[in-house]
Amino acid sequence: MANGNNKLFLSNPKQFMENNVYAVADNTFMQNNVYNIDLVGRNGMIMLEKYDNRIHHCGARPVRAYFLRAVPNEVSELGVNRGADFLFTPMLTGCMFAVYGENDADVTAVHVNALDGNSRIRDKIDEIRREYAGRFYRILCSRNAVGDISDDFVQTYNFENAQNAEQTLVFGMRSNDRWHFYRKLAEVGSPLVEM
Repeated sequence: MANGNNKLFLSNPKQFMENNVYAVADNTFMQNNVYNIDLVGRNGMIMLEKYDNRIHHCGARPVRAYFLRAVPNEVSELGVNRGADFLFTPMLTGCMFAVYGENDADVTAVHVNALDGNSRIRDKIDEIRREYAGRFYRILCSRNAVGDISDDFVQTYNFENAQNAEQTLVFGMRSNDRWHFYRKLAEVGSPLVEM
């Protein structure tokens, strides 16, 4: 059982995210999709697991959320709209996360894994900024991937190498039919920063 984590999360998602760090077990979510998720406390962190794979007590409720995978050396994309109220993606350690669309109610979320370098990230940033200028977009990537872009909608985190990284979590939440995206350091008590 999830020890009440799902209920705590659903009662105040932002506070729950500030007070916890999440991780995803390998191969738990094999596709970009909407899942019934269980927030399971394990070894001082919250593990995202498939709700239907676990036994639950009466009254337990899943967290219905989009999950955007990180695929080595690939661009992973997912349409995000009214199918769920939350979005999770694996921790960023050199990768890029972005959302873009005609407005903030119906967006595409992107996780660009950069194991082979930063050129793929820079190309995707340039494409998003060109195609969605004047519309909705938010981008979070490592500072060394983009240099000194001057753009209110591009945020960066520190990343020198995998051993010396500002490990960053991204969390999305739909409220009043609008998507809001937050980032935080992968540390308990680290505040959420709206993207």
